[in-house]
Amino acid sequence: MNWIHVFQLEDLFKLLMAAALGIFMGFEREIKNKPVGIRTSLVITLISCLLTIVSIKSVSLY
Repeated sequence: MNWIHVFQLEDLFKLLMAAALGIFMGFEREIKNKPVGIRTSLVITLISCLLTIVSIKSVSLY
C-alpha cells in the first residue's frame, strides 16, 4: 500500500467544517472584545483538524 493517501472529499469536508466553526468562534470573541479573534481561531482549528487527519491516516497505514 502506498504511504501517500489521496486527499479525499471527506477530509475536505472536515477541514471546511473546522474552518466554519473557527470563524464562528472567532467572530463571537471579536464581538466580546476578547484577545483571540477570527484569524487566530481559524488557524488553530484548521491546524488541529489537519493534524488529526494526518495522524488518523498514518495509523491506518499499518
